[in-house]
Amino acid sequence: MSALGRGGNRHTIEFLEIREQVRQRCHQGRPDYIEGTHPTQAELVADLAALGWRPVGSLHSHLVFQCVPSGIRMHDVHSGNFIRKKNGSPKPIDVFIECVALSPS
Repeated sequence: MSALGRGGNRHTIEFLEIREQVRQRCHQGRPDYIEGTHPTQAELVADLAALGWRPVGSLHSHLVFQCVPSGIRMHDVHSGNFIRKKNGSPKPIDVFIECVALSPS
């Protein structure tokens, strides 16, 4: 079932689509240049919270965030793994995505 069908939101889908695009381009030997700057850690946490992501712990000294409605977790969350685009939105460039089983409601 898609993340939207499980209660996800468009931000979750955007993150997954971006991850797939990056994976495909890297395998083709053509990673894209993303114009922008790295946010500070505090800016990143605030940006992700505004998008519905919540910190759920840490693993190997990096934060783990989860989009609770969809059950999608994002690992290796730190400012070096995101670019803040010109429009202000954060773009992940090197994170690990995990689908977490949700409890039936």
